[in-house]
Amino acid sequence: MESMDKAIDTIMDKKKGYDYDGDDFAAPTELTVTITLHEYRELVENNSYRRKDVERLREKCEELKKENRELKESFKNKETPADINAILVALKAAEGKKE
Repeated sequence: MESMDKAIDTIMDKKKGYDYDGDDFAAPTELTVTITLHEYRELVENNSYRRKDVERLREKCEELKKENRELKESFKNKETPADINAILVALKAAEGKKE
């Protein structure tokens, strides 16, 4: 009777969510999967590569955000190069004087 109560308690704890901290006990009637050590190693390796990729992309994202903030700030402070239209007008005027 005691083992049945423990099994019921384990099932109820697992139903509360995936953050169940109990040892990896398979409750009765719970679906389990068996994998080989090779398959497990592949899963761990793929997970490791994916985490590294995610971290690399997060760093790149932060760099781009920082660059974006700096560009916005320099634009607000008018530290941008002269207006492109003014440059074009000056070039056309210079070309007109040459002729």
